Amino acid sequence: MKITVLTGGSSEERDVAFASAVQIVGGLRERGHQVAVVDTVTGVLSAEEERGVLKGSVGIAPPSTRELVARERAFLLSGLGALREETLVPGQPVP
Repeated sequence: MKITVLTGGSSEERDVAFASAVQIVGGLRERGHQVAVVDTVTGVLSAEEERGVLKGSVGIAPPSTRELVARERAFLLSGLGALREETLVPGQPVP
């Protein structure tokens, strides 16, 4: 099954969302599912970006809330609601 996991966000809990996604994504892949990971602030993550972001730990200094809110707003306004399976290309911005 093809599954998309949304994670990240623009709040102070961003790192917690990534730490949780590590478990979810790993479990789904272990069961044979194809998983795309979407950071709701930056878009679809490439395999390299996943390794960098989905570390399984919570950091101590997240980006500012203002910065994350602005990035998330731009991403959502770029057409998140219109995503189709074929548009989710890891490492590429959401069309």
